[in-house]
Parts: sequence; C-alpha cells; structure tokens
Amino acid sequence: VFLIEINSERYNSSKLPDKYEAICRFYNVKLRYVSMKSSGTMMSKFHIYNLTEYRRINFLDNDVIPLSNLDYLMELSDAEVIEPTVVISTRMEPANGGFFIIEPSSDDYQAILKYMQHQRSNHKTAREFNKEKGWGHIIKPPDQWETSSGKNGTLWNFMAAHDDQGFLYHYPKYVKKRLTSITGKKVITHREINGTIGIAREIFVNSPKDSPFFKYSKPFFGKYKNTHIKSHCGGHCSRVPPYQDFEHFTGRGKPYKSPASMDFLKHKHKEQVISGYHLWWNTLRMILVEVESMTLQDFGTSFCCCENVSSSNLAFGLSLKKLSCL
Repeated sequence: VFLIEINSERYNSSKLPDKYEAICRFYNVKLRYVSMKSSGTMMSKFHIYNLTEYRRINFLDNDVIPLSNLDYLMELSDAEVIEPTVVISTRMEPANGGFFIIEPSSDDYQAILKYMQHQRSNHKTAREFNKEKGWGHIIKPPDQWETSSGKNGTLWNFMAAHDDQGFLYHYPKYVKKRLTSITGKKVITHREINGTIGIAREIFVNSPKDSPFFKYSKPFFGKYKNTHIKSHCGGHCSRVPPYQDFEHFTGRGKPYKSPASMDFLKHKHKEQVISGYHLWWNTLRMILVEVESMTLQDFGTSFCCCENVSSSNLAFGLSLKKLSCL
C-alpha cells in the first residue's frame, strides 16, 4: 500500500496521473490518498490508523528500503509475542518515524486526529514545544527515553520530539501503555505495572543470535561477505535484526536526490547487489524495463516530487509512504 499526500496548493489534482496509477496497479500496489491540509506533513503518516481492514501495518517512509522480508515483525505482533506497536530507536531518537508497526483502530484514529489538531494549534515548531510536558506526559525517573547510541533523558528534547517521532513514542507508551521498543542491543517491552508504565521485559542482545528476531531475519545480502549496511544505530548493532533488515537513507545519501546516481540507470553494472543503495537502483532499472511506457525523465520527475522538492520545474507537491500490511 502506498500512502500519498496531496498538496492542493502545488498540485492541481486529487490523485496521481493515470499512467502512474496504472503502474501501481501493474505491481498490485494499492493507493491511499491523504490531503496535506488534514495534518502536519510529518504527522500525516498516522492516518494509517484508519486502515482498519488490516490487523497490523508496517510503516516504511519513502527513504526506507527493505533488505529482508519484514513480515515476521507484523506476524509476531499479531501473535502477541511482541506488542501491537513496535518502534525502533536510532542514534538521535527513541522512536524513529521512518519505520514502525501499529495496530489500526478507529478509536485510536479519532484520538490521534485530536492530537494532530493540538499540534497545529500549539506547537508546530520545536521552539513552541513544552519539553517537560511533551505530548501530555511528564517523564519521571526511573522511567526515561533511550536511543540506540546510549543517549537517554526525561525531557522531550530528542530529535523531532515535537513532531512525529515524539508522538510515536508518547501515544503507545503513555496512552495505550503497550509498546515494544527495539533500542540498539535491547528489546524492551513497556506495559502498565501497578498503575504506572514500566518495563515488563528486557532482552539484552550481546550478539545477533541473542536477538529474538534472529531466526526470522533473512537479509538478501547474507551470502555476500562485503555487504555494506548503512548503520541506523551508531554502528554497534548494524548486524542485529531488525536493523540489518532495512536501510534508511538520509541527507544526500538518498539515491533519488543525487543526479549523479542516474549513471546506475544509463550504464550496465554487475548484477551482484551488495548494498541498499545498489538494490534501490537495480530495482528501478528492472521496473523501467518491465514498464516500457515509463521513461527515465518521467520517473525522475515523479519521484523527486515525492520528496516535496521545491524548484521551478517541479510543481506537483507529493509525498509517498510505503506500508506493508497484514
């Protein structure tokens, strides 16, 4: 499922051009449209709570590419081996907004819409955000947030605490009181204990085999000795599942933001795929071969628009998110 935001001020349509919708149908991709006016740009991802035809959803931002079949996380959550909401900590925040698991719910969706309205009215920017109360909960020791690099605290001052990443940490932990947090080399289950949120279970992962996800993780690059996996967690757990099972491109490392990277399409390269970056471009090359009507120029324009790039020749204003659903 693709979640697509439409900016009506920049894009004079309520949907993608017909030829792009046809390509999605060709690959059996379902489309869900969201108006940017209905939420903040980063908060719009939480509209997935309204997709109640699914039991679990694995949200992947548009700059994330799977390096393994990730269904095991949804299946374990659905079987209540792990909690209904699963978040992954990276170096700068306890819950990364680019990758998480949720259980859709109409009641939760209505509650989240109120949070979205509160954000628009009270703290659109980090400067306006109350770093003590956060989204409505004062964190008191021994409770604390923690990142994969070992940073921790009780103030809501981590990266994007005022936005999607703060809400993603707040709502399942302090409202729903059920959260599995994968934090570097720890897998932590948060639940209500004696009337307050606490740690119900904590698994320490000293080696990849200690991970409760090890037997399910089957990265595509496992047979290659020189595989490059870009670290999401400070470098000390890049081979630990599920960190090794996806790559989250950042900054100039996003393949579709680098014009020089078009060389991957114009010239032949070895078939052996050894990184998420190579996988992204090789997959695109295969798509272009399969969909003959789609030109290189067409794809470059449409995908740049998914990143809300502002330039004289890009006026669409779209944002695309990937959802894996159970």
